[in-house]
Amino acid sequence: MAVERRTSRLLAVAVLLLVGLAPRLAAAETPTERRAHAKFDEGLALSDEGKWSEALDAFRESDALVANASARLNIATTLRALGRYVEAKDMARSILKQATELKLKPKLRPEVEKLLADVSAKVLSLNVDVQPPDAEVEVDGSPLRADPQGDVELDPGRHVFVVRAPGHDTTTVTRELSASDVRLELVAPRTPVITTEPEESPIYEQWWLWTSIGGGLAVTAAVVGIVVATRPEDIPGAAPPSSTIGHVIPVAIEF
Repeated sequence: MAVERRTSRLLAVAVLLLVGLAPRLAAAETPTERRAHAKFDEGLALSDEGKWSEALDAFRESDALVANASARLNIATTLRALGRYVEAKDMARSILKQATELKLKPKLRPEVEKLLADVSAKVLSLNVDVQPPDAEVEVDGSPLRADPQGDVELDPGRHVFVVRAPGHDTTTVTRELSASDVRLELVAPRTPVITTEPEESPIYEQWWLWTSIGGGLAVTAAVVGIVVATRPEDIPGAAPPSSTIGHVIPVAIEF
């Protein structure tokens, strides 16, 4: 890995120095062009020191100020040095596609084509089988880009995949990919459905208990209603026994 990084650095520096020989902007350059020029030179200095991440930021700032083929070629070269081959490949392709707009100089075209061939050989091409098929997949925090057949391009090395789908567990898969990998399966298992038995209600909440009690109360009320409704209003008082007729029986009453 260290040998490959040193080789990438030497190749990158060679291209950077070549690009640095491009003619300077006209003397009557605008303030924006001057800032772009300064950022470009900053990127060259940082790349010469092997500070690839900082150099990448400087070249991108230069290109954002004034889009040009030289800055983008240095961006692609720096991405290659960082091992980000897919991005370097995309950048090299965009330079060739927009050669006219970017004013790509004839002497730089072979360098762009050489860089494109170099990084294309390092990019991994895999077929990814995702289950369920409609799941959303992220790789290293970004949406996974796949063609209709499920083929994707990835850099060699460690990647973290996250699979999300309704009704399935969110699944994280970490894989170390190399040139020997041609197929990758990413499966999110279904979320299990957990059912619980309903709790038994206390006896005082049971429907049948209150139905029975309520029914009893209803029956009682009905009987009382019948008694009250059928009781004659003129029922005579009870008569004393015949043996006591004509006699006075004293009764003691206390207050």
